[in-house]
Order: sequence, then C-alpha cells, then structure tokens
Amino acid sequence: MSSTLLRFRPFFAPSFRSTYSLAPSPIPRHRFLLSRLSLHFAPTPPPNATHRDFGRFRGSSSSWRRPPRPDWLDSLDSKLIFYAIIAVNAGVYLTWVLSMQTYRTTGDGTLLRFMLDNFRVDMRNVTSGRIWTLLTSCFSHMDTTHALFNGLTFYFMAPSVMQLLGNKHFLGLYFLGGISASLASLGWNHFYRRENVSSLGASGAIMATLALYSCAFPRNTFLIFFVIPCPAWAFLPGVLIYDGWRSFSDQRTKTDTSGHVGGLLSGVGYFLWRVALRR
Repeated sequence: MSSTLLRFRPFFAPSFRSTYSLAPSPIPRHRFLLSRLSLHFAPTPPPNATHRDFGRFRGSSSSWRRPPRPDWLDSLDSKLIFYAIIAVNAGVYLTWVLSMQTYRTTGDGTLLRFMLDNFRVDMRNVTSGRIWTLLTSCFSHMDTTHALFNGLTFYFMAPSVMQLLGNKHFLGLYFLGGISASLASLGWNHFYRRENVSSLGASGAIMATLALYSCAFPRNTFLIFFVIPCPAWAFLPGVLIYDGWRSFSDQRTKTDTSGHVGGLLSGVGYFLWRVALRR
C-alpha cells in the first residue's frame, strides 16, 4: 500500500484552519478567531499566575508543605527554551527544503532518505527500531505553509503557558502532546483504518498546549469566525468532537485529525494530573 503523508495541523472548523487573536483584558482572555487558510495572533499580557502558583497546595496553615527545590531548567530564562524550540523547528524545516532541492537538482537522495527515515512517524520507521521518530516528527515540517502556521501558533500561544507551568513542565507538556499525537496517529491509521500513513508536524504539541490553557482558564472567550463568542469550556470539547468525527469519517485529507485528538487528550490529562489530582 502506498504511503500517504499527513500533517498535524490545527483545524477547528470545516474547511477552515485556525486563527487566533489574543487581545488584552483585565482578566487574561484569549480570543481565538477562525479564518480560512490563516493563523494570526496578536500578543496579550500573560496571566498573572505562574508555574509557582499552578497546582499550589490549598490547605490550612497546619498543612504547610516545603517548597520544591528549584530546578535548573526553571532557573533558565524562558526565552531561551522558547526560541530554542523555534530554532529546532526552523532547522528541521530548512533541512527538508535542502534535501528536496538536492534531490531535484542532482538526483542525490541521501539526505532526503535520512529525513524520511528520521523525521516522520510511520509504522515502517517504528518497527525498524527508529522509535525516536515519535518525537522528532513533532519538530518536522516539509512545506512553508505548514511550518508558518504551526510556528505562529507556537509563537503567540506558548509564552503564557510557559509562564503558567515553568520551563520544565512546559517541555514535559510539549513532548507529551507530540508523542501522544504520534502514537494516536500510528494506532488509529494502522489498526483501525488499515492504512500506511506517515505523519509529521507540531500540531499535537500545540493542541496539548491549547487544551491545558482552556482547562486552566475555562472562562476565556473564543471568537469563532471573528464574531461568535464561545467560552473555552465549550470550545475545547467542540474541537475534540469535530476532530474525532473527522477521524471516523472516510474523508481523505492531508490533516491527521487522529493526531489532533491525541494531543488534545494529552493536554487535558496533563491538566488533571498536574492540578486536579494533586490538590
């Protein structure tokens, strides 16, 4: 069976890709605007809560807990982590461009084969022992549009979540979302749809970030199609239901919605573990 390349890409309404506009307000509020084939952001001041407040024990003074020891990752400037992730994504994208250009001009497919074997996730790569593709595919984009959309999403969404969680836990969320999306894509496409599918993209990690933020701030307002307000507590399950429906349908698209579902569920699960179950 021929291999079909699917991309993890934010996709929130039929025939529409995600567009977010984050506008400042007295209570941190992110307005997410959906527009066809675009994904734009305006920064807003991050919430007042930080990773030191997230999941803080709430009890009487007699139930005081010793504060955790500072972690070396959290001691780093968060901008270093933030721009390092962007740099890795950009570097992998440029390597894809170089590999395809080299193959077209010289016929040498050595670099392209290396990228196909190590920066996309599919059953062939995993069963061949390249388990790392579960993670490396989450930093991988083959075309400019895909890289730009996910890059803009990360650029405007990540800082607030990073401030909320801290560097270490944000990286944990990012990796968890990406790996969960890869596993969901592998399991769904191989065992349910019986298809040989290769996937790549950062959307699983981004979906996990979106899910956690929606859980942490359920009263934030999402503006659908620029005008329809929707609270985060309704928007998140709406996205989950929609991507789940598209995964079950027989539509053949380049968007791996099963990976989206995996990323969303991992973000919700991380929130429940980090906050609700630790109170």
